Amino acid sequence: NAAHLTQRSEIVNQFLTTNDGELNFNKISFIAGDIELPFFGMSKIDYELVSNSLTNFFHCAADLDFLMPPAQATTKVILAIDNIFTLISQSPQRNIKLEYVSTVGVGGKCRSPLQEKHITVGSDFFNSYELAKFVGEQILYKKMSDGFGISILRPSMIVGHSQSGVV
Repeated sequence: NAAHLTQRSEIVNQFLTTNDGELNFNKISFIAGDIELPFFGMSKIDYELVSNSLTNFFHCAADLDFLMPPAQATTKVILAIDNIFTLISQSPQRNIKLEYVSTVGVGGKCRSPLQEKHITVGSDFFNSYELAKFVGEQILYKKMSDGFGISILRPSMIVGHSQSGVV
């Protein structure tokens, strides 16, 4: 919503402001949206603006409720991916690259090292978030085979208080 957008944009602006008060960017526009809603919940004007200017898509939105029912968590991931590819397909730009943030959790409870390759066999997962991201990666592998440029990034699990970092 508008209030949350203002709050988040102020945090980003503060984070990206140098010590001398100059911003490190000048081409960022903030638009309210929801990754799970059709057209990201944007107005038609905003959606067309994004679609027409899109060159890269960096997807790092996620609902980190590890206790969410597996079907609900998976649906959220699938909706987001569907909405991303709807936007990409409607853009006049070609060869749009998707950077997709997943998780090392797609390896589940497997004890062997997580390789930088497609993981196509699911393991027992610690939570619904890991399962949902695994399912999302399966969809992206198919998109890759269809010719889409996609990088899957698997950062380690991040734990701790969001402000202080205390674990």
